[in-house]
Amino acid sequence: MGTFLRDNGGFAWWRVIRSDGRLLRGKEVEQSRRLAAEGVSVSGGGSAEPPAPRGSPERGPYHEI
Repeated sequence: MGTFLRDNGGFAWWRVIRSDGRLLRGKEVEQSRRLAAEGVSVSGGGSAEPPAPRGSPERGPYHEI
């Protein structure tokens, strides 16, 4: 997946996160900035936590994106 995204521009490569939650080595700063702009929390250790789903107590009912 990562190779395809790298070789074919125009795709949201920053949305691909390792199964352990870690970000792409060497691109952590840019990837975390892009993810944060989409509402994804990124820890200082370089791992991501997706936003709470719509209708969850953390976001309220059907929060507009």
